[in-house]
Amino acid sequence: MSEITSYSGGALGRDSRRASREIQRGRLGTQVSVSRVGNATDLTMAKLVDVTYATGSAMQALTKVAQAQQQLEQMAPAAAGRLEFLVQDHAFGCADLLGDLRRGMRRIK
Repeated sequence: MSEITSYSGGALGRDSRRASREIQRGRLGTQVSVSRVGNATDLTMAKLVDVTYATGSAMQALTKVAQAQQQLEQMAPAAAGRLEFLVQDHAFGCADLLGDLRRGMRRIK
């Protein structure tokens, strides 16, 4: 019996293949999970950038309206109450649109 024969089949081979498949599934599952987390982070950051941009635009619009209000009140002080009404309505409209944007962003997954 000086000859050595290799064993390449049977239960040991099946167990080895099964273990290998389980390890590979675990690795793939981890890669998928990491990818999902990365995608969720990217989406959240994109939403944050967009909401920040929209909020900044709304603030600029409110500033322009406030400046116009001051100029018009100097020209026609009697219209101050009506101008204030329009300015407040504009501010509420901007806030409403920003609220719609935020709600819409929550629906995007």
